[in-house]
Amino acid sequence: MMSPGTPVRPSEGPASHPAETENREETPDRGSTSLEAAAPSTSQERPASGSDADPDGTAGQGGSGLLQTLVRSLRGGRGTKTEDDASAPDRPTDDRERTGGATDPTATAATVSAALASRQPHPNAEPASNRRPRALASTSASDGESRRIAFRLDTPARFDTGGRSYDTLDWSIGGFALSARKASFARNEEVRGTFTVFLDQFVVSTTVTAEVVHTDSRRLGFRFEDLSQSQIRMLRSLSAALLSGSAPTGFPVGAAKAPRGRGRGGSGDGRDQSKPLVTLASGSFNALLALVVVGIGLAVFFSPIEPTFHSMSGAVAGERIVVAAEATVTLDTIDVPAGEPVGVGDTLAFLTPLGGEREPLLSPCRCVVVGYFAGTGQTIRTGEPVAQLVEAGTVPVVQALFARDEASAWTPGRRVTIRLSYSGQRAEGRIMRVSETLPEAFVGLPVGLAASPNTMVAWIEPASPLPPSAVGEPVRVEFQQSTGL
Repeated sequence: MMSPGTPVRPSEGPASHPAETENREETPDRGSTSLEAAAPSTSQERPASGSDADPDGTAGQGGSGLLQTLVRSLRGGRGTKTEDDASAPDRPTDDRERTGGATDPTATAATVSAALASRQPHPNAEPASNRRPRALASTSASDGESRRIAFRLDTPARFDTGGRSYDTLDWSIGGFALSARKASFARNEEVRGTFTVFLDQFVVSTTVTAEVVHTDSRRLGFRFEDLSQSQIRMLRSLSAALLSGSAPTGFPVGAAKAPRGRGRGGSGDGRDQSKPLVTLASGSFNALLALVVVGIGLAVFFSPIEPTFHSMSGAVAGERIVVAAEATVTLDTIDVPAGEPVGVGDTLAFLTPLGGEREPLLSPCRCVVVGYFAGTGQTIRTGEPVAQLVEAGTVPVVQALFARDEASAWTPGRRVTIRLSYSGQRAEGRIMRVSETLPEAFVGLPVGLAASPNTMVAWIEPASPLPPSAVGEPVRVEFQQSTGL
């Protein structure tokens, strides 16, 4: 027996017969039919109907065609549509007829009369032999509405836009619907956001533009606009997998969530039946991954944390040349700023003695200016330094102040990292020696920093020579205990 909802195609039968022509000419009045007309008759033949091109192959078989119609009606036959019925979009269709169910399980005179009346010839019908066959519409989707609903999915999905998230009522490869009570959008409004589908083990998300194409008191319908080919393939793959039952969630909207039949992806009990090998492999992989993660965590936890040593303070240092005032003077102007080179006899600045005339301060060497001890307009007494310089050929070193209780780590030969504060450069170096004091002959750390009994000074030679202009620049020195000596 044919299953409900299966399209029934007409069998090929003779469209006409000479006897039919004669009978049509002799008995042109066949428009009136009653229940008694269903009795078998061999002398009269039924003409071709305008609404059914002999779907059951009964043309030329006399009254047997009417008898077969009566039998089907008495049996509560399936509601197979004729060509004209299927193509009429505005004709209402009974739900039982759309699903292939019996329209009247108990046949009565009225139902038989209606069945026979529907087979009467149309006044303008052309002969069946002249008509070309057309494909019959599927009875399981007799109109656009049922076809559209059949592919809506209620798998959890979400649409994010404007900083807000909306759970969808359902979705398909063409769009989605939101609750009108939770979302407020105008018809024809275009909205751009992120559409996300939530499955059992993963989440699929993509950026889309959607247009509001339907609004009512319950739902807002959105249609996807300008989807890329990859987005279309993604949505088709998701919907096909969910409709076929290959995913554990997602049923067509309007379909009963009853046990699935034993078809593709269905096990008959409504539960997802994953392949044992896939399930085992997935479980084994997850277990292995968990072991790896736990192993890494244990290794990190039980590994000794190696301390990093940092200097308390540091600076680039070099032997300095000091230029002092020969009398009490006022610093009028500075001609060469710090960091700039000067030659022997070049003017560094201009000074004005008390009650005297303005005079230049000259450089005693080919040097680099490190800085000045006073600002313009300030008074400098006799013998006090005005400027300090370093010779142009000076190879700077690094002075690093550290805590005395770390002396066992700050040992000569230790490799360290030097970070210059002003330039942001990074250099490598090696500790040359360690001292408890700072000499005054060097430009670098202030001498008073080493006066504490709890501090010591490491002298570090950079692996790559630093420029003389870097003298006086603050630095940070650091190293780890595992660094080679």
